[in-house]
Amino acid sequence: MLAPNRRNSTVTLEPKVIDTDRCLGVSMQTQNHDVPAAPRVLTWASRPSTELMSVLVVATLALGWLLPAYVHEGIGHLHYWLLIPTLIAAGRFGLRGAIVTSLLSAVAAGPLSSILPGQPDSLGVKSWLAEFVFFLSVSAVVAVLVRYAKAADASVVALLSNQQQQASEVAEVHGELTRELERRVSEDDLTGLANRQTFTTKLQEMVGAGRCLAVLFIDLDDFKTVNDTLGHAVGDELLVAVAARLTTGSRADDVVARFGGDEFAILLADVSGKDAGRVAERFLGQLKAPFTLCGRTVSVRASGGIAVHDGGPVPSPEQRTVDLLRQADLAMYTSKGTRSRAITLFHDNMQSQMVARLALESDLHRALAEHEFSLQFQPIVDLRTGLAPSVEALLRWTHPTRGNVSPAEFIPVAEQTGMIVPLSLWVVREACAQLRQWDDQPETEGLAVAINISGRLVMEPGIGAALARELFHAGVAPNRIILEITESLLMEDRSETVATLCQMRALGMRLSVDDFGTGYSSLSRLNTLPIDEVKIDQSFVAQLQSDGPATTIVAATIAMAHGLGLRVTAEGVETERQLNKLTEMGCDEAQGYFFGRPVSAQGLSDYLVPKHAAEETSADDARAVVRSLPAPRQSAVNAESSGR
Repeated sequence: MLAPNRRNSTVTLEPKVIDTDRCLGVSMQTQNHDVPAAPRVLTWASRPSTELMSVLVVATLALGWLLPAYVHEGIGHLHYWLLIPTLIAAGRFGLRGAIVTSLLSAVAAGPLSSILPGQPDSLGVKSWLAEFVFFLSVSAVVAVLVRYAKAADASVVALLSNQQQQASEVAEVHGELTRELERRVSEDDLTGLANRQTFTTKLQEMVGAGRCLAVLFIDLDDFKTVNDTLGHAVGDELLVAVAARLTTGSRADDVVARFGGDEFAILLADVSGKDAGRVAERFLGQLKAPFTLCGRTVSVRASGGIAVHDGGPVPSPEQRTVDLLRQADLAMYTSKGTRSRAITLFHDNMQSQMVARLALESDLHRALAEHEFSLQFQPIVDLRTGLAPSVEALLRWTHPTRGNVSPAEFIPVAEQTGMIVPLSLWVVREACAQLRQWDDQPETEGLAVAINISGRLVMEPGIGAALARELFHAGVAPNRIILEITESLLMEDRSETVATLCQMRALGMRLSVDDFGTGYSSLSRLNTLPIDEVKIDQSFVAQLQSDGPATTIVAATIAMAHGLGLRVTAEGVETERQLNKLTEMGCDEAQGYFFGRPVSAQGLSDYLVPKHAAEETSADDARAVVRSLPAPRQSAVNAESSGR
């Protein structure tokens, strides 16, 4: 599981720069993002039409000319009535309108006034010009003031229009930001799937509605390798491609989510417990086909866990939601722990198993610090000499309250938690220290030790250098260390695995394939990897007690290994009949209860003392063979052929 690789696939917004100082007083509704309406201002831009104003000017001019005569006003008051049209014209038409209207008003007050009934004769030229100057000066002042007012009004209109446009832009940007925020809150940035919060909310709603459902968790087992070897860009593309496949296989009511890293969750709506497993297997099957990413073909393996809800009312939908998520997660990690790469259905015992596993994990950390681990040794006997040139170191844990804890119980936990790395280095350190002590005794001088190493350890960066440091500090020749790897590790077609194995072999350590015959290793892998020997699994050796197909399989395995230049060790030899058959087949070495059970270092010394005394004449030669470096495969084959 990994953290993730995070490519920003969100929409990048580029809003225009907005002058906030000019937007004072402009409000924006944040709920529906409506653009505020422009304020209605009575401006000069909203004045009546030119035709209407022209009619109004003519009408007031005529009224100002006729009205004094009929209301018996004197000629002295006439100019006050004729001033009205000049002011209207000046305000509407500007300085030119003021001049024209002033001239007309002066004519109406001068020459034309004499034709009205009851009015005196026309004024003199000077009086007429004085009237004209009066009308023109007043109207001109008004025209100038109105012009400035219009200019100010145009500025106000432009400002309001600009504010309205900016408010519209702000509302648009706010709307996009709000939608983007809502998307980020509910969706995964990289894949576009629902995120954990949305998934949990939808699950809680379905649980509260009493619907039957199942929660499926899927985790990509090889995602870290893809990230480390091909880069994060390819890792991101892989996550997007996986999301697309899972979405394609889902139904309308299903919810596909990414919980983070390489972990996905699928909410299967309206499914029964019987159908949930079948549907989950179909989802997992969609990921088996290789992915084509950035011109590369990538294959991944996935593990899944599923928890089923039978529907009906529950006391607390919130708590039931939490329980379903925890159960599916627990089932998924059970699949990863067993390396089954399949779907595991949650059952009630998993909870107690998880509690026990957590307690065991805590005890593992404490046990290494408080020296609760120890080594036992089982002799590996050379079938040609009868001597034990090497022993296998077996890790034992004596718990203060539980007693002896089986390696089959704590080794998987150590691998899953990473404790296998310091634990394996401790085994190498203790085994090397014991070899140095044995060199002080003639019966154990020159022994080699076989150590089981985990596939998790081989994939640990820098493990080759760490092993080299341990051998250097212990002062032990590397050829006296035999590292036993599992057969399944041979199938790990990873460059870092092969590089680590080659590095170990280059240091001088020998490599052995443990439990050979129980996995699916390829013969080509045996021929290309730097392997020195194979160990036939005890399940085949046990069947040698009776003549059956296992006899043919063991014989063929020995012949094949010798043909590849590899030595062969048989595990689990318990009877003399099995030993005789293996000897007849040409097996090189054997170990098992027939020769001795695993014992402490002192117990092994006591076991080898009689052997040393009984084989005194050949012991020196045997130790010389043990102390020699591993010969090249071809030379080893030739030597064995000439010896037989």
